[in-house]
This record gives sequence, structure tokens and C-alpha cells, in this order.
Amino acid sequence: MEYRKLQKIGGSSYSITLPKEWVELKGLKEGSTILIKFTENKDLIISTEEKEKRIVKSYIIKIEGSMDSELLLRKIISVYLAGVEKIIISSEEFINENIRSAIEFAKKLLIGIEIIEETGETIILQDLSKIDELPMNKMLLRLFYMAEEMIKDTKRSVLNLDKKLAKEIIERDTQIDRIYLFISKQFYQFLESSENISKLNIKMSRAFNIRTIAKYLERICDHLEKIAYTIVKENNIDLENKIIEKFSEWFDEIIKIFENSIKSFNLGDEKLANYTINSVNKLSFEIDNVIKDLEIKQSYIIFRLGEDLTRIAKYLSDICETSINDLIMSKENLFTEE
Repeated sequence: MEYRKLQKIGGSSYSITLPKEWVELKGLKEGSTILIKFTENKDLIISTEEKEKRIVKSYIIKIEGSMDSELLLRKIISVYLAGVEKIIISSEEFINENIRSAIEFAKKLLIGIEIIEETGETIILQDLSKIDELPMNKMLLRLFYMAEEMIKDTKRSVLNLDKKLAKEIIERDTQIDRIYLFISKQFYQFLESSENISKLNIKMSRAFNIRTIAKYLERICDHLEKIAYTIVKENNIDLENKIIEKFSEWFDEIIKIFENSIKSFNLGDEKLANYTINSVNKLSFEIDNVIKDLEIKQSYIIFRLGEDLTRIAKYLSDICETSINDLIMSKENLFTEE
């Protein structure tokens, strides 16, 4: 890092000198044109106007022995998050069906991933997505909408013991993971280079908070998926009317808390965020008290459902705390000198 002083030229312009090493590295000379970009946080990014030759980052995953398909999937996800554009999966032997199934699921899970070449021993994946075409703030809004609909449908599946709807909810969780992973990839690319900062045009702190909230939403949907699994797998569920009424009340409160937590982030409303955190604490306390005093049949099912609702509420509280953090971080004059 270097510090350079501004020099005044004429009556209205200022200039700074550029490091000689950078000028030579870029092949610039007197009269060369450079590009200056303004970012959202009022910084400048200086780059060469002429586009440099683009290098496609690639990564080779070697299939050795009876490689576990889940291990391969985790590897592909990690490479994708690192911003690698071409993933080459190779094996000395014919790639078996389990490995191919893992690759197909990776295509379903990761936005932009497509198979561009395939032989018996090699499969090449290409990431065709562009971070500036699907901005992370818009992807987060999409995640808000999908998660809210998932909560409402989970309520209906529980109150009506609707196994068909519960199965649909389980399938939807993959779409939630898909968007969350894409937001995570954008965040890591944001950290990687100034060019990506310019493309996303977003402050570092805001990008961090968006990724954090996306993770909380992904965890919320994991618990909704668990509730749906309970409805699908448990046979002969027979909840008493008073318990059904309680779950209806709790879900309604969860939906209200969800809407307020998202509103507090979008509007930067600290008062609403604190109010919502208090609502979460009250709801969690009520669920715990009701469930611990149950002495009825199938209380273990009710306990599991109540526990998932409590965890969902806690994650919504975390979203509100992140909203407060984001509001403070967005202030231009955060610090004062004494």
C-alpha cells in the first residue's frame, strides 16, 4: 500500500502520480488512456481501458478408486464457490453411474453449471453464469419470496397433514440452496478482485450482510424441510384440536416475524428490528412452555415440530441483528474524533 499526495492543477483539477511499477506492468506510456470507475462507496478504481486477455480458471478433479459421490459433490461445490469456470472431472477408468448422478445433481444445484464435453473417462463442466447479470441484492429478494411461500405452505401441510404438499416443500429446498450458493459465490468473487467490486457496485459490508442473511434463510428452509419430512414419514398422526390451534397461531406469528425481519433489513429500520427480536423471544418462550408441559399422545412429534419452529424464530432474530449491523455500517460518519 502506498500513500500519495494530491496536487492541484489549474483552478479546478487535481492529480496524483501513478506507481512506475504498475505503469510498466500494464505496458503503459505517455499518452496512454486509463479507465476510472466510481464505486457505490465513493472510491475510485483505476484500470487499463483496453481489455486484457481473459484467462479461464480451471480445476481438475481426479476420480480415484471408488470415490464417494457425496465427496465429489462437496468438491464440485467448493471449486464452484472459488470462482473456477471450468471443472474437469477425469478418471483412468469408465466413470460409473454414481459419479455421473452426483455431477447431474451438481448441475441442478449450481446456477450456471453445464456439461460442455463428455467421454467415458472425462466430464468437463463450465460455469456460464455472470455475476453482474444476477446481482446478489436481487437474488436475496428472490430468496425472501421463496422462503416466505415455503413457510406458508409448511403451515398448510402441518394443519391439514398434507403429505403431497410436504413432498413439494422438500423438493423446493434444493432451489433455496441453489440461490444461497450463488450468492456465496458472488461474495467470494467480490473479495477476490477490484474488477468484481466494480461489476457488483456494492459496498463490502453490504455484500457481507447479504451473504449472512442468505445463510440464515437457507437454515430456516432446512428446518421447514425437516418439518415436511416429519409430515411425510410419520403415519397415523392425530393431533388434538387444541394443539392444531396452537400450531396455527405459532405459524401466523412466524410469518409476521418473517415479514418484519425482512422489512427491517430492506428499510434499515432499527426500531422494527428490535421490536421483532422481542417478538421472537416471546414466541420462543411460549413454545417452550407449552411443549414441556404436554402429557398427550404423540407428544414427541409435537416436540420436534415445536423445536423446528423455535429454531426458525431464532434465525429470524439473527436476521434482525444483521439488519441493525448493516444500518450502522452504512453510515458515512460512523466515527467521530475526540
